[in-house]
Amino acid sequence: MNPFEGFLANSEVIPVPALFFARFLEEIDDLAEMQCSLRALFLLHQQKGRIRFITQKQLENDLTLRRAIKQSSGVAPICRLQQAIEGCVRRGLLLRIGVKHIRGEESLLFLHNPDSRRTIVEIRTGELALPGFPEVVPIDDPPMRRGIFQLYEESIGILTPLVGEKLQEMESDYPLGWIEEAIRTAALQNHHSLAYVEAILRRWKENGPRNGRFGRYPESVSARDIVRRTIRE
Repeated sequence: MNPFEGFLANSEVIPVPALFFARFLEEIDDLAEMQCSLRALFLLHQQKGRIRFITQKQLENDLTLRRAIKQSSGVAPICRLQQAIEGCVRRGLLLRIGVKHIRGEESLLFLHNPDSRRTIVEIRTGELALPGFPEVVPIDDPPMRRGIFQLYEESIGILTPLVGEKLQEMESDYPLGWIEEAIRTAALQNHHSLAYVEAILRRWKENGPRNGRFGRYPESVSARDIVRRTIRE
C-alpha cells in the first residue's frame, strides 16, 4: 500500500455531526457497519434540496462500499452490507421508511435528525410529495433481509463471496419464495450444496407447481439427477 500523499487544498468537505465522533465512534464495534455509516453520510450529503434521502438499494449497490466491505470481510459483501444497514437503522443513525409507488417498492434512508423525522411524518400522512417518486404510498418498514443469505448459512453451509454472488443471480431468475423453499428442501434431503438448490429450482421452473405447493412436483427428473448430469458435463 502506497503512503497517502495528503488531501488537496480544495478537497470537498463532508459535514459529519459532532455526536458521531462521540457516541457512535464508541458504540459501533463492527467494521462493516462503520463503513456503511460513513458512506451513507457521504451519499446523503450529495443529495440536493431540503429533503435528502437515499434508497436502500442505492446503498446496497454502491460499488465503493461493496469493495470496502469485500476487502474487510470473508463472506459475501451483500450479506454483510445488509447486516450493516440494519445495524445503522437499529442504532438510530439512519431512519428508514418503506414506500410503494408506480415503479415498485423502496426503502428510503434518512439521516436521523429533526428534519427527517418531520419528513417521515409528512410522508406517512400523505402531506409530502417526494421528488422522483410519483404517487407514493407508505408501507410497513420491511423486515431485515435475512432471507436467502442467512437461510443458506443456517441450512446449507458457509456463505462465501462466490456463493453470495450466485444467490444474487438466482434472485433475478426465480421468485424469492422459491429460492427460500429450495434451500429448505435441499437441507431436509440432506444435500448441503448450492448445486442441489439450483437443480431443485430448475426442476420447479421446468415442470411447474402442482396444486400450488412447493415440493409437490413431477418426479420424472429428480434434482439429484440434474446435479449428476451437470457434474458429468
